[in-house]
Amino acid sequence: MKTYQYKGYDAAGAVSRGIVEALSAKGAREKLAARGVLAEKLTTTGARRRFPLEARATMYRELSSLLSAGVTLTRALEILMESPDSANHALLLAGIRDRIREGGALAAAIRASSVSVSSYELAVIEAAEATASLAEMLAQVADFLEDQHRSEERIRSALIYPAFVGITGLIVAAVMLVFLVPKAELLLAHGKMELPF
Repeated sequence: MKTYQYKGYDAAGAVSRGIVEALSAKGAREKLAARGVLAEKLTTTGARRRFPLEARATMYRELSSLLSAGVTLTRALEILMESPDSANHALLLAGIRDRIREGGALAAAIRASSVSVSSYELAVIEAAEATASLAEMLAQVADFLEDQHRSEERIRSALIYPAFVGITGLIVAAVMLVFLVPKAELLLAHGKMELPF
């Protein structure tokens, strides 16, 4: 089974969007037609997508909680797909889930689905899968990513003031060279004084 994201129109002509599972694109269109939706566009889960750092940290934390509660990995991913917080990344999560259903490991499924995941994350997840400590390690990876995000935010805010001062300095220098220096030259020429180099 593959997961497809669709955009189409229902019987009333309203735009309908969502995901549907089927064996092929034709099967997905048939399922949608049975629901009364005419599919205009189908996108498969096979494409690699961007997966922001904050979203990955949230996914790892929630997966860790669900796995600790005894939920299977594929069911945990399905729960995350249905979550309103993960709506923007439902297709990416569906791709990860589909690869795991086909017998792949979580780290390999994440690597195949996202271009944003660091090699550190993948190495930790692979080690966690090999040692059967996935829930604990996912929580630690989430902590690491949250710390990394906070550090990036601090660096970004620390650079705002120097950037502001630099831009202000450039604007003041440009105003002086364009407006004040020519006027000073006229005043000096009027007073029969020579403009210094």
